[in-house]
Amino acid sequence: MQGIRYASEAPTTSFGRAAREYMRQLAARGIPLTGTPMVPGRGWGRSLEPFLGRGWPDETFGPLMNQTLQPCAVGTDAPPQSHGAGLLEGKNLT
Repeated sequence: MQGIRYASEAPTTSFGRAAREYMRQLAARGIPLTGTPMVPGRGWGRSLEPFLGRGWPDETFGPLMNQTLQPCAVGTDAPPQSHGAGLLEGKNLT
């Protein structure tokens, strides 16, 4: 299935809360999507790296995290200095 892969800061930040609401609205409209929260870590050589698990403690965000989906679009809601160009370079989020 094709849909949207949305990478964002964790929903504990303002960027993450905006992403959570955006994803909630898309899901409510039946748009296929999955999300990857960016969490503190140096895996990409920046301040954030992708959370690759599936169990995220959030009733909205949790069920949407890191699902199998062929993305036809990638969106992000995080400042570029925190994740670098990794999302745009096609680094694997899952």
